[in-house]
Amino acid sequence: MTTDSLKKMIALDPRADEVIVESITMAPRLESLDGKRIGLLFDGRLNGDKLLWKVADRIKGQYEVGEVTFRARPNVSDISPPELLDELAEKSDVALIAIGD
Repeated sequence: MTTDSLKKMIALDPRADEVIVESITMAPRLESLDGKRIGLLFDGRLNGDKLLWKVADRIKGQYEVGEVTFRARPNVSDISPPELLDELAEKSDVALIAIGD
């Protein structure tokens, strides 16, 4: 076998470059969920919506929550559009996201 008959192999390095992120301050915890509006953000993965509704039902069983807003990310393989996040932030006091599968 000669080297001419060998196929070349290209090796790719799957490691990402180091990313430096700015630290952020977390939102303060709520003292109670009573009267709070709950936002549910479904990421599109299998059964994530069912999980969100089950958690919301448990919360509603323990607290006198306000309106529950459900929104779904339009594309499971992409980030949530900023306008969707802005809408959910405007309509919610607290938000939940679930990943199914």
